[in-house]
Amino acid sequence: MEKLPKVEVSFVAAGKDFDLTNMTSVLEIQPTEVRTKDDWPNAIKNNPNLPEEYQPRHSWSYSKVFYEMYDFTLAYQEILSKFKPKTDTLKKLTNNEEIKYAVVLSIDCYNGDFPAMVVDIPMLHFLSDINAEISFDIISYEEDEEE
Repeated sequence: MEKLPKVEVSFVAAGKDFDLTNMTSVLEIQPTEVRTKDDWPNAIKNNPNLPEEYQPRHSWSYSKVFYEMYDFTLAYQEILSKFKPKTDTLKKLTNNEEIKYAVVLSIDCYNGDFPAMVVDIPMLHFLSDINAEISFDIISYEEDEEE
């Protein structure tokens, strides 16, 4: 049986201390996951020697999974349609609190069957407008021919 690519696209807001409930209220978007500093393992929470980028933080994320996805542009539309109209609000939130934004693409593919990996111009403009980064998490599986 042939397995087709799966893409999960996430919009993530993270920061040392920010009000996760306020984020949801102001954006009027229900997150798919929230994580507070208290949710981190004790080994990380209690380690004063960790560099700042690895220290516990609050995070708020909205994610959607797409199966049989062969074009990132379709996955990006989910993020653009929900968050682009909120660009000014997202900027105001970062002015009030120390929040960093990212769009994360997690890709599971089989036998090198990758989706088209293009970041289109509207997505680049949106990322630039809110000073967000984009990251890719790509996992490729090899299937046995006998299956």
